[in-house]
Amino acid sequence: MNYVNLAKICVTLLFLTTASLGDKQIDTEKDAITKLAFMVGKWNGPGWYLKQNNERVEFVDYEKIRLSNDSTMLIMDIDTVYGDGSSPQSQVFVFFFDTKTQKYIFNAFSGAGGPFTLPCQLLEPQKFRCHHSSGKKRFTYTRTDNSMYELGETLVDGKWNSNEETIVKLID
Repeated sequence: MNYVNLAKICVTLLFLTTASLGDKQIDTEKDAITKLAFMVGKWNGPGWYLKQNNERVEFVDYEKIRLSNDSTMLIMDIDTVYGDGSSPQSQVFVFFFDTKTQKYIFNAFSGAGGPFTLPCQLLEPQKFRCHHSSGKKRFTYTRTDNSMYELGETLVDGKWNSNEETIVKLID
């Protein structure tokens, strides 16, 4: 065997190894995001949140949650209608998986502000939590039968206090 042929074989093996590693990374992203498929569907239901002055604001959320075409992102389109008569708000949440850090990442976009980014983790097969970088806020999504419980909490004096809650039902 001459050196040219040996070099061609080495380059081919290197290419195939690199290509298969690239595919594995994509599969890891898909595998991770597919674990969030319990959130997929059309949902709606009531919720509330506390303003900084502890005034409670009630709302109804309409959520469309889907996987991206290549299943590497979970996308939440949310329309919120407030009970106080204020203008409806639209938000888009995008979840992806960072293969380098092995963490889920949450990005939120809305007309009211953003984007902001939070690290997240899958706690159980149907329970997912995101943490604010301050360590003092967290958001948890828990699926039960045909509903999903969304809880926002703030850490005060070592205790987690609810400051936002939504219970949406699966409508489609």
